[in-house]
Amino acid sequence: MQQLSTRARRVLILSCAALVFVVAAYAATTISASSPNQTATPTPTPLPPIAAPTALPAPRGKHTVYVLDVLNGRLISELDEIDADTQLRHATLTLRYTPEFAYSADGTRLYVLDTYYTKATRGEHKDVLSVFDTQSLNILKDDIPVPNRLQYKVFPVGNLWFFASPDDQYLFVVKYGETDVHELRLTVLDANTFQQVAEYLMPACEDHRVWAWTEGRLLCASPGGLEVLDALNGKAIQHLALPSAISVQATLLSPRLDKWYLLGQGGQVVIVDLSTGTPGRAQTTSLPIPSGYALGFPEQLVFSKDGTRLYIGLVPTTGELQGSGLTDLIYVFDTQSWSKVGEINPQDPAMYLAVSNDGTQLYTTNPESRRLTIYDTSTFQQSGVLHDLGVSPSQILVPPQ
Repeated sequence: MQQLSTRARRVLILSCAALVFVVAAYAATTISASSPNQTATPTPTPLPPIAAPTALPAPRGKHTVYVLDVLNGRLISELDEIDADTQLRHATLTLRYTPEFAYSADGTRLYVLDTYYTKATRGEHKDVLSVFDTQSLNILKDDIPVPNRLQYKVFPVGNLWFFASPDDQYLFVVKYGETDVHELRLTVLDANTFQQVAEYLMPACEDHRVWAWTEGRLLCASPGGLEVLDALNGKAIQHLALPSAISVQATLLSPRLDKWYLLGQGGQVVIVDLSTGTPGRAQTTSLPIPSGYALGFPEQLVFSKDGTRLYIGLVPTTGELQGSGLTDLIYVFDTQSWSKVGEINPQDPAMYLAVSNDGTQLYTTNPESRRLTIYDTSTFQQSGVLHDLGVSPSQILVPPQ
Protein backbone atom coordinates (compact mmCIF):
# COMPACT_ATOMS: atom_id res chain seq x y z
CA MET A 1 0.00 0.00 0.00
CA GLN A 2 2.83 2.30 0.85
CA GLN A 3 4.46 1.65 -2.59
CA LEU A 4 1.18 2.25 -4.48
CA SER A 5 0.58 5.45 -2.61
CA THR A 6 3.99 6.87 -3.63
CA ARG A 7 3.40 6.08 -7.33
CA ALA A 8 0.04 7.79 -7.13
CA ARG A 9 1.56 10.88 -5.69
CA ARG A 10 4.12 11.05 -8.55
CA VAL A 11 1.36 10.75 -11.17
CA LEU A 12 -0.61 13.45 -9.41
CA ILE A 13 2.36 15.86 -9.42
CA LEU A 14 3.01 15.30 -13.13
CA SER A 15 -0.68 15.80 -13.92
CA CYS A 16 -0.76 19.08 -12.02
CA ALA A 17 2.33 20.32 -13.86
CA ALA A 18 0.77 19.50 -17.21
CA LEU A 19 -2.38 21.30 -16.20
CA VAL A 20 -0.45 24.41 -15.25
CA PHE A 21 1.33 24.38 -18.63
CA VAL A 22 -1.98 24.09 -20.51
CA VAL A 23 -3.57 26.91 -18.52
CA ALA A 24 -0.57 29.20 -19.15
CA ALA A 25 -0.61 28.48 -22.89
CA TYR A 26 -4.35 29.18 -23.03
CA ALA A 27 -3.94 32.43 -21.18
CA ALA A 28 -1.22 33.59 -23.61
CA THR A 29 -3.41 32.76 -26.58
CA THR A 30 -6.37 34.61 -25.07
CA ILE A 31 -4.35 37.76 -24.40
CA SER A 32 -2.89 37.86 -27.94
CA ALA A 33 -6.40 37.56 -29.39
CA SER A 34 -8.04 39.98 -26.97
CA SER A 35 -10.84 42.35 -27.85
CA PRO A 36 -9.91 45.44 -29.99
CA ASN A 37 -11.19 47.63 -27.15
CA GLN A 38 -8.11 46.81 -25.17
CA THR A 39 -5.28 49.34 -25.77
CA ALA A 40 -1.84 48.01 -26.60
CA THR A 41 1.27 50.02 -25.70
CA PRO A 42 2.22 52.02 -28.86
CA THR A 43 5.70 51.86 -30.31
CA PRO A 44 7.44 55.25 -29.72
CA THR A 45 7.86 57.33 -32.89
CA PRO A 46 11.21 59.14 -33.06
CA LEU A 47 10.93 62.95 -33.08
CA PRO A 48 12.27 64.82 -36.11
CA PRO A 49 15.75 66.27 -35.56
CA ILE A 50 15.86 69.84 -34.27
CA ALA A 51 17.15 72.16 -36.95
CA ALA A 52 20.23 74.16 -36.05
CA PRO A 53 19.44 77.86 -35.59
CA THR A 54 20.32 80.04 -38.56
CA ALA A 55 22.13 83.29 -37.69
CA LEU A 56 20.88 85.94 -40.07
CA PRO A 57 23.01 89.07 -40.21
CA ALA A 58 21.31 92.15 -38.84
CA PRO A 59 20.27 94.48 -41.66
CA ARG A 60 22.69 97.34 -42.19
CA GLY A 61 21.79 100.95 -42.70
CA LYS A 62 23.42 103.24 -45.24
CA HIS A 63 26.00 104.68 -42.81
CA THR A 64 28.77 102.20 -42.15
CA VAL A 65 31.80 103.52 -40.28
CA TYR A 66 34.94 101.90 -38.89
CA VAL A 67 36.41 102.87 -35.54
CA LEU A 68 39.99 102.02 -34.61
CA ASP A 69 40.51 100.72 -31.08
CA VAL A 70 44.22 100.92 -30.25
CA LEU A 71 43.60 99.06 -26.97
CA ASN A 72 45.63 101.67 -25.09
CA GLY A 73 48.78 100.96 -27.07
CA ARG A 74 48.83 97.16 -26.96
CA LEU A 75 50.54 95.10 -29.65
CA ILE A 76 47.14 94.16 -31.09
CA SER A 77 44.54 96.66 -32.34
CA GLU A 78 40.97 96.24 -33.55
CA LEU A 79 38.97 97.90 -36.30
CA ASP A 80 35.26 97.77 -35.47
CA GLU A 81 32.62 97.90 -38.23
CA ILE A 82 29.62 99.86 -36.95
CA ASP A 83 26.22 100.67 -38.39
CA ALA A 84 25.75 104.28 -37.34
CA ASP A 85 22.00 104.14 -38.04
CA THR A 86 21.37 101.37 -35.50
CA GLN A 87 24.46 101.91 -33.33
CA LEU A 88 25.28 98.21 -33.67
CA ARG A 89 28.73 96.70 -34.07
CA HIS A 90 28.72 94.11 -36.86
CA ALA A 91 32.28 92.90 -37.20
CA THR A 92 35.82 93.37 -35.92
CA LEU A 93 39.03 93.21 -37.94
CA THR A 94 42.07 92.34 -35.82
CA LEU A 95 45.16 94.36 -36.68
CA ARG A 96 48.57 94.82 -35.13
CA TYR A 97 50.57 97.58 -33.47
CA THR A 98 49.91 101.27 -34.35
CA PRO A 99 48.00 100.73 -37.60
CA GLU A 100 47.61 103.50 -40.18
CA PHE A 101 45.14 103.60 -43.04
CA ALA A 102 44.66 104.87 -46.56
CA TYR A 103 41.85 104.20 -49.03
CA SER A 104 42.28 103.88 -52.76
CA ALA A 105 40.56 106.69 -54.65
CA ASP A 106 38.05 104.26 -56.17
CA GLY A 107 37.17 102.95 -52.70
CA THR A 108 37.86 99.28 -53.49
CA ARG A 109 41.03 98.85 -51.40
CA LEU A 110 42.01 99.63 -47.84
CA TYR A 111 45.74 99.92 -47.23
CA VAL A 112 46.94 99.18 -43.70
CA LEU A 113 50.40 99.79 -42.29
CA ASP A 114 51.12 98.10 -38.98
CA THR A 115 53.90 96.43 -36.99
CA TYR A 116 54.47 93.07 -35.35
CA TYR A 117 57.26 91.20 -33.58
CA THR A 118 58.52 87.82 -34.79
CA LYS A 119 58.23 86.31 -31.28
CA ALA A 120 54.85 87.79 -30.38
CA THR A 121 55.94 90.29 -27.72
CA ARG A 122 59.61 90.41 -28.62
CA GLY A 123 61.97 89.43 -31.39
CA GLU A 124 62.58 91.19 -34.69
CA HIS A 125 60.50 94.28 -35.40
CA LYS A 126 58.54 94.06 -38.69
CA ASP A 127 56.81 97.03 -40.38
CA VAL A 128 54.47 95.76 -43.07
CA LEU A 129 51.78 96.82 -45.52
CA SER A 130 48.58 94.82 -46.08
CA VAL A 131 45.82 95.41 -48.62
CA PHE A 132 42.17 94.58 -47.89
CA ASP A 133 39.10 94.42 -50.09
CA THR A 134 36.78 97.11 -48.69
CA GLN A 135 33.60 95.09 -49.26
CA SER A 136 34.62 91.76 -47.72
CA LEU A 137 37.68 92.88 -45.72
CA ASN A 138 39.48 89.86 -47.17
CA ILE A 139 43.24 90.25 -47.49
CA LEU A 140 44.41 90.86 -51.06
CA LYS A 141 48.11 91.35 -50.23
CA ASP A 142 49.75 90.65 -46.91
CA ASP A 143 52.93 91.58 -45.06
CA ILE A 144 54.70 93.65 -47.71
CA PRO A 145 57.85 94.93 -45.96
CA VAL A 146 57.96 98.70 -45.35
CA PRO A 147 60.79 98.98 -42.81
CA ASN A 148 61.35 101.90 -40.42
CA ARG A 149 57.97 103.56 -40.82
CA LEU A 150 57.30 106.45 -38.47
CA GLN A 151 54.99 105.40 -35.64
CA TYR A 152 52.68 107.39 -33.42
CA LYS A 153 52.48 107.01 -29.66
CA VAL A 154 49.24 105.32 -28.55
CA PHE A 155 46.76 107.46 -30.55
CA PRO A 156 46.80 107.77 -34.37
CA VAL A 157 47.49 111.00 -36.25
CA GLY A 158 45.17 110.47 -39.21
CA ASN A 159 46.68 110.62 -42.69
CA LEU A 160 49.72 112.61 -41.60
CA TRP A 161 52.36 109.90 -42.19
CA PHE A 162 50.65 107.49 -44.60
CA PHE A 163 48.49 108.50 -47.56
CA ALA A 164 47.66 107.66 -51.17
CA SER A 165 47.74 109.77 -54.30
CA PRO A 166 44.30 110.71 -55.69
CA ASP A 167 45.04 108.91 -58.97
CA ASP A 168 45.77 105.58 -57.19
CA GLN A 169 49.30 105.61 -58.57
CA TYR A 170 51.40 106.05 -55.42
CA LEU A 171 51.47 105.37 -51.70
CA PHE A 172 53.49 107.68 -49.46
CA VAL A 173 55.08 106.55 -46.20
CA VAL A 174 56.99 108.74 -43.74
CA LYS A 175 59.97 106.93 -42.22
CA TYR A 176 62.61 107.49 -39.57
CA GLY A 177 66.01 108.68 -40.75
CA GLU A 178 68.65 106.02 -41.40
CA THR A 179 71.53 107.54 -39.43
CA ASP A 180 69.63 110.21 -37.51
CA VAL A 181 66.09 109.12 -36.65
CA HIS A 182 65.01 112.78 -36.63
CA GLU A 183 65.90 113.24 -40.30
CA LEU A 184 62.62 111.90 -41.55
CA ARG A 185 62.30 110.50 -45.05
CA LEU A 186 59.37 110.25 -47.44
CA THR A 187 59.15 106.95 -49.29
CA VAL A 188 57.08 106.57 -52.46
CA LEU A 189 55.65 103.16 -53.36
CA ASP A 190 54.01 102.08 -56.58
CA ALA A 191 50.39 101.40 -55.54
CA ASN A 192 50.12 98.39 -57.86
CA THR A 193 53.44 96.60 -57.45
CA PHE A 194 54.24 98.03 -53.97
CA GLN A 195 57.83 98.51 -55.03
CA GLN A 196 59.72 101.59 -53.86
CA VAL A 197 60.07 104.12 -56.66
CA ALA A 198 61.56 107.05 -54.73
CA GLU A 199 62.79 108.18 -51.33
CA TYR A 200 64.09 111.55 -50.11
CA LEU A 201 64.22 113.78 -47.05
CA MET A 202 60.82 114.76 -45.73
CA PRO A 203 59.93 118.23 -47.08
CA ALA A 204 60.15 120.94 -44.42
CA CYS A 205 56.47 121.86 -44.26
CA GLU A 206 55.25 124.28 -41.59
CA ASP A 207 52.69 121.83 -40.21
CA HIS A 208 54.84 118.73 -40.97
CA ARG A 209 52.32 117.60 -43.56
CA VAL A 210 52.46 117.13 -47.33
CA TRP A 211 49.35 116.65 -49.44
CA ALA A 212 49.19 114.38 -52.47
CA TRP A 213 47.75 116.40 -55.33
CA THR A 214 47.26 115.72 -59.05
CA GLU A 215 49.73 114.70 -61.78
CA GLY A 216 52.39 113.38 -59.43
CA ARG A 217 52.61 116.58 -57.36
CA LEU A 218 52.63 117.36 -53.64
CA LEU A 219 51.59 120.49 -51.74
CA CYS A 220 53.54 121.87 -48.78
CA ALA A 221 53.23 124.97 -46.59
CA SER A 222 56.73 126.38 -46.67
CA PRO A 223 57.79 129.51 -44.75
CA GLY A 224 55.96 132.36 -46.46
CA GLY A 225 54.16 130.41 -49.11
CA LEU A 226 52.77 127.33 -50.78
CA GLU A 227 55.17 125.05 -52.61
CA VAL A 228 54.30 122.53 -55.28
CA LEU A 229 56.70 119.59 -55.18
CA ASP A 230 57.57 116.79 -57.57
CA ALA A 231 56.34 113.63 -55.85
CA LEU A 232 59.26 111.54 -57.14
CA ASN A 233 62.09 113.71 -55.84
CA GLY A 234 60.57 116.21 -53.40
CA LYS A 235 61.94 119.23 -55.25
CA ALA A 236 59.94 122.44 -55.60
CA ILE A 237 58.56 123.14 -59.04
CA GLN A 238 56.45 126.17 -58.11
CA HIS A 239 56.19 128.64 -55.22
CA LEU A 240 53.24 130.87 -54.37
CA ALA A 241 53.90 133.64 -51.84
CA LEU A 242 51.39 133.91 -48.98
CA PRO A 243 51.04 136.27 -46.02
CA SER A 244 54.05 135.57 -43.80
CA ALA A 245 52.60 136.88 -40.55
CA ILE A 246 50.36 133.82 -40.07
CA SER A 247 51.47 131.21 -37.55
CA VAL A 248 50.40 127.97 -39.20
CA GLN A 249 48.16 125.63 -37.19
CA ALA A 250 47.10 123.29 -39.98
CA THR A 251 46.67 122.93 -43.73
CA LEU A 252 43.79 121.25 -45.54
CA LEU A 253 43.11 120.07 -49.09
CA SER A 254 39.49 120.13 -50.24
CA PRO A 255 37.94 116.75 -51.15
CA ARG A 256 37.62 117.90 -54.77
CA LEU A 257 41.30 118.94 -54.86
CA ASP A 258 40.33 122.39 -56.12
CA LYS A 259 41.29 124.41 -53.02
CA TRP A 260 44.08 124.36 -50.46
CA TYR A 261 43.64 126.00 -47.07
CA LEU A 262 46.11 127.34 -44.56
CA LEU A 263 44.66 127.84 -41.06
CA GLY A 264 46.43 130.14 -38.63
CA GLN A 265 46.45 129.76 -34.87
CA GLY A 266 44.52 133.02 -34.53
CA GLY A 267 41.69 131.85 -36.82
CA GLN A 268 43.08 133.29 -40.08
CA VAL A 269 42.32 131.27 -43.20
CA VAL A 270 44.18 131.55 -46.52
CA ILE A 271 42.32 129.96 -49.44
CA VAL A 272 44.33 129.10 -52.55
CA ASP A 273 42.47 128.35 -55.76
CA LEU A 274 43.71 125.14 -57.45
CA SER A 275 40.86 124.72 -59.92
CA THR A 276 43.00 125.53 -62.97
CA GLY A 277 45.60 122.89 -62.11
CA THR A 278 48.05 125.58 -60.98
CA PRO A 279 47.98 127.41 -57.63
CA GLY A 280 46.55 130.82 -58.36
CA ARG A 281 44.65 133.54 -56.59
CA ALA A 282 44.74 133.45 -52.80
CA GLN A 283 42.24 135.15 -50.55
CA THR A 284 42.23 135.59 -46.79
CA THR A 285 39.44 135.51 -44.24
CA SER A 286 39.18 135.12 -40.50
CA LEU A 287 37.15 132.75 -38.37
CA PRO A 288 35.51 133.84 -35.12
CA ILE A 289 37.40 131.90 -32.45
CA PRO A 290 35.75 132.44 -29.03
CA SER A 291 37.78 133.50 -26.03
CA GLY A 292 39.21 130.56 -24.12
CA TYR A 293 39.48 128.36 -27.21
CA ALA A 294 41.97 127.54 -29.95
CA LEU A 295 41.78 125.63 -33.23
CA GLY A 296 41.84 121.89 -32.69
CA PHE A 297 44.23 119.30 -34.05
CA PRO A 298 44.17 118.03 -37.67
CA GLU A 299 41.93 115.08 -36.77
CA GLN A 300 39.39 117.63 -35.45
CA LEU A 301 39.22 119.63 -38.71
CA VAL A 302 37.07 117.79 -41.25
CA PHE A 303 35.25 118.57 -44.48
CA SER A 304 31.93 117.29 -45.68
CA LYS A 305 32.59 115.00 -48.65
CA ASP A 306 31.48 117.64 -51.15
CA GLY A 307 33.72 120.26 -49.52
CA THR A 308 30.90 122.74 -48.90
CA ARG A 309 31.18 122.56 -45.10
CA LEU A 310 34.12 122.59 -42.74
CA TYR A 311 33.72 121.27 -39.19
CA ILE A 312 36.25 122.80 -36.83
CA GLY A 313 36.80 121.36 -33.38
CA LEU A 314 37.85 123.98 -30.83
CA VAL A 315 39.91 122.96 -27.81
CA PRO A 316 39.70 124.77 -24.46
CA THR A 317 42.73 126.77 -23.36
CA THR A 318 41.48 126.97 -19.77
CA GLY A 319 39.62 124.74 -17.34
CA GLU A 320 39.57 120.99 -16.84
CA LEU A 321 39.90 120.09 -20.53
CA GLN A 322 42.93 122.30 -21.13
CA GLY A 323 45.71 120.21 -22.66
CA SER A 324 43.51 117.12 -22.94
CA GLY A 325 43.28 117.19 -26.74
CA LEU A 326 39.48 117.03 -26.48
CA THR A 327 37.05 119.45 -28.08
CA ASP A 328 33.77 120.44 -26.42
CA LEU A 329 32.79 122.98 -29.08
CA ILE A 330 32.48 122.41 -32.84
CA TYR A 331 31.84 125.25 -35.29
CA VAL A 332 30.42 124.55 -38.74
CA PHE A 333 31.33 126.88 -41.63
CA ASP A 334 30.09 127.26 -45.17
CA THR A 335 33.25 127.17 -47.30
CA GLN A 336 31.83 129.51 -49.96
CA SER A 337 30.75 132.41 -47.74
CA TRP A 338 32.75 131.41 -44.65
CA SER A 339 29.71 132.19 -42.56
CA LYS A 340 29.11 130.09 -39.47
CA VAL A 341 26.07 127.90 -40.18
CA GLY A 342 25.98 125.76 -37.06
CA GLU A 343 27.42 124.90 -33.69
CA ILE A 344 27.66 121.61 -31.83
CA ASN A 345 28.23 121.36 -28.10
CA PRO A 346 29.24 117.73 -27.52
CA GLN A 347 28.00 116.34 -24.24
CA ASP A 348 30.91 113.93 -24.54
CA PRO A 349 34.09 115.87 -25.49
CA ALA A 350 35.62 114.51 -28.69
CA MET A 351 39.12 113.61 -29.82
CA TYR A 352 38.28 112.49 -33.38
CA LEU A 353 35.73 113.74 -35.92
CA ALA A 354 34.44 112.39 -39.24
CA VAL A 355 31.53 113.12 -41.61
CA SER A 356 29.35 110.61 -43.47
CA ASN A 357 29.56 110.39 -47.25
CA ASP A 358 26.14 112.00 -47.71
CA GLY A 359 26.96 114.76 -45.20
CA THR A 360 23.97 114.02 -42.97
CA GLN A 361 25.91 112.69 -39.96
CA LEU A 362 28.90 113.82 -37.93
CA TYR A 363 30.74 111.23 -35.84
CA THR A 364 32.92 111.77 -32.79
CA THR A 365 34.84 109.44 -30.49
CA ASN A 366 36.26 109.78 -27.00
CA PRO A 367 38.83 107.15 -25.97
CA GLU A 368 38.29 107.85 -22.28
CA SER A 369 34.50 107.50 -22.19
CA ARG A 370 34.62 104.73 -24.86
CA ARG A 371 31.81 106.22 -26.93
CA LEU A 372 30.93 106.86 -30.54
CA THR A 373 28.46 109.74 -30.82
CA ILE A 374 26.37 110.56 -33.90
CA TYR A 375 25.03 114.04 -34.69
CA ASP A 376 22.40 115.09 -37.20
CA THR A 377 24.03 117.76 -39.35
CA SER A 378 20.72 119.40 -40.23
CA THR A 379 19.84 120.13 -36.59
CA PHE A 380 23.35 119.87 -35.07
CA GLN A 381 21.83 117.74 -32.32
CA GLN A 382 22.90 114.34 -31.04
CA SER A 383 20.97 111.55 -32.75
CA GLY A 384 22.64 108.46 -31.33
CA VAL A 385 25.42 107.12 -29.15
CA LEU A 386 27.19 103.78 -28.87
CA HIS A 387 28.39 103.14 -25.32
CA ASP A 388 31.16 100.84 -24.07
CA LEU A 389 32.90 100.68 -27.42
CA GLY A 390 36.05 98.63 -26.96
CA VAL A 391 38.91 99.86 -24.78
CA SER A 392 40.05 103.13 -26.37
CA PRO A 393 38.14 103.99 -29.58
CA SER A 394 39.92 106.62 -31.64
CA GLN A 395 40.23 107.26 -35.39
CA ILE A 396 37.04 107.06 -37.47
CA LEU A 397 37.12 105.76 -41.03
CA VAL A 398 34.31 106.43 -43.51
CA PRO A 399 34.68 104.15 -46.56
CA PRO A 400 34.56 106.00 -49.89
CA GLN A 401 31.53 105.35 -52.07
